[in-house]
Amino acid sequence: MWLKRYDWVLMSLVLVLTVLGILMIYSADQIQTAHTTRVAHYQRQLVWLVLALAACIAVSSLSTRSLEVISYWIYGITLTALVMVLTAGKGVERWLQIPGINIFFQPSELAKISTILALAAYISNRKKRIEGLKDMILPFIITLLPAGLILAQPDLGTTIIFFFIVFVLLYWSGLRLVYLFLLISPIISFFLALVSLLGELRFPLWGLFFILLGILIFYNRIFLMDAVLIMLANLVTGVLTTSLWDSLKPYQQNRILVFFQPERDPQGSGWQIIQSKVAIGSGGLFGKGFLQGTQKKLEFLPAQHTDFIFPLVGEEFGFLGVALILAMFFFLLYRIVELARISSSNFASLTAFGIAGFLLGHILVNVGMTVGLMPITGLPLPLFSYGGSFLLTCYIAVGILQRIYIERSSL
Repeated sequence: MWLKRYDWVLMSLVLVLTVLGILMIYSADQIQTAHTTRVAHYQRQLVWLVLALAACIAVSSLSTRSLEVISYWIYGITLTALVMVLTAGKGVERWLQIPGINIFFQPSELAKISTILALAAYISNRKKRIEGLKDMILPFIITLLPAGLILAQPDLGTTIIFFFIVFVLLYWSGLRLVYLFLLISPIISFFLALVSLLGELRFPLWGLFFILLGILIFYNRIFLMDAVLIMLANLVTGVLTTSLWDSLKPYQQNRILVFFQPERDPQGSGWQIIQSKVAIGSGGLFGKGFLQGTQKKLEFLPAQHTDFIFPLVGEEFGFLGVALILAMFFFLLYRIVELARISSSNFASLTAFGIAGFLLGHILVNVGMTVGLMPITGLPLPLFSYGGSFLLTCYIAVGILQRIYIERSSL
């Protein structure tokens, strides 16, 4: 009976984006290079879609109160799964096999949903709003536990999404925007100091930022202890940039260097972003047509069925196709935010908004890295990119959203 009460506008958007994604995965499989073994990724994605739809329906049968009660249990189970991945002794292996069947899944994907639920449960049960750094200690501990385990795999891209989640939930819980900016200011300090270190700019940009940061803190009357800690964090980050840079793994350094100047290594680390830009730009206004992408056929476009599926859309459907896909994602996010705004409980509202933050983070990072606005971190595009665990996670999130919709008055 509850299926009749679904938000079919939201569900239609999700299904259309998924079908379009499968079509693009099918297109990505059509290559002409002889050295690559052909794999029908789209067929596997169809199988995962069936499993994802079943999971969506199953999850939507659970009340939000039930989800709130078991949220910490789900969180604990995913933490255990992440520990099992690290102790499996397989290096950078990120998958676990489901016992009894030949299906593998990534606990890091399900950890995004469990972290959203755990944060929503904690914040909704607080007796006072989050106002300063001391109020953020537990939310950040809840976030850092799975994020740290995932970073150790190592998987920097997925780790970034956890900070999108906690930031949007802190904002939705009432934290001032200036605090969110101050929280990410040490990262800004690192990159500004790094720009000077690498010789990209001779102007002392970090020093100017440090002064402006002090003015911002004074003007907004930030708590004294918070102000001291934030300024100290920015000072330490700026001063220790060289040490922090040296602590990064070589491939992480290369990704940052390539972000500033892809031409540094056009045949190596810069290859991905250069070919991605070429593919998007070659599509023009209307694109080359479905299955007609030349960058794709010759396999110049890297990971074209996963992380770099967006440039394939640009190559085959042009600017208009890209604009349509982004508009559909925007409308999907708008629908979710509206649902969060009028949800029946604080937990439901926070959960819906956290899911919106999780999807927004993936969209911004994936699209940003393929057009050169962000370093390449290896994140899939929601509902589009090939990947069973990620598709399953997205549909579990949709199932939760449908239950939230059922438990409130119609939009």
